[in-house]
Amino acid sequence: MPFPFLSEEWISAAGEIRARYEDQTPSIAASVRANLNINEVPFGEDGSLAAHLDTTSGRMEMDLGHLDPADVTLTMDYATAKSFVVDQDQAAIMQAVMAGRVRIQGDLTKLMAMAAAGQSTSGGALSEGAVLAGKVADEIKAITE
Repeated sequence: MPFPFLSEEWISAAGEIRARYEDQTPSIAASVRANLNINEVPFGEDGSLAAHLDTTSGRMEMDLGHLDPADVTLTMDYATAKSFVVDQDQAAIMQAVMAGRVRIQGDLTKLMAMAAAGQSTSGGALSEGAVLAGKVADEIKAITE
């Protein structure tokens, strides 16, 4: 059953998907603690939401609320956040950054290292970890409204 992106139900279901594959996925080499300020959220009281991504454990962890301290804080609208987290559309993300729809405060190099860690290996061949990450991403897309 699909859930609204970043709803408590979605966070829980996405966490369960990641947990199912945890013992099969390689550790994430880039260590980053990123706070997300999401606006234009179609649910909730004031249309904004605080969330975070944390890879310091070697795994991607996402939850509601902010981390203290964070390496970087990203502020963006709901649709851009969905492109970033669910669709992992690198072109859309870059366009959003260039158009000023994403504000970045903090250590940009850590954010770039996290993005680079998810890219393919040299020669365009996907690593086994990247293939598995794609499978996890597809399952997360399937639970997302």
